Amino acid sequence: RKSSEKTDILDERIKKYIEKNISSKILLQDIGDALEKNANYLNQIFKKKNEISIVAYINLEKMKKAAVLIADNGLSIKEAAKEVGINDVNYFSRLFKQKMGMSVMQYKTAYVDITFPLT
Repeated sequence: RKSSEKTDILDERIKKYIEKNISSKILLQDIGDALEKNANYLNQIFKKKNEISIVAYINLEKMKKAAVLIADNGLSIKEAAKEVGINDVNYFSRLFKQKMGMSVMQYKTAYVDITFPLT
């Protein structure tokens, strides 16, 4: 029981760190340093609890945030990539398709409201 509580606390701290730093490049080592724990140990704990590695979770959260930025704020691919700490637009596009199941352009077509001026 005590071990489970420790795992839950660590899991929550990892997720909070990721949420707080989502606009930056986040390395597993950064999380380990911030939480004063071995990065590989944290990854094992996280993966056991969430059935996904920390890096995969970071990438998923970045793409979810990018999708919101594109849909709600009308950001370009380059702008959205930069907002989630990814400088390589090609990598961002590949990652978006992998995590979201469609290309950024398909997403824009499917989910972004296109409004036309009434003039």
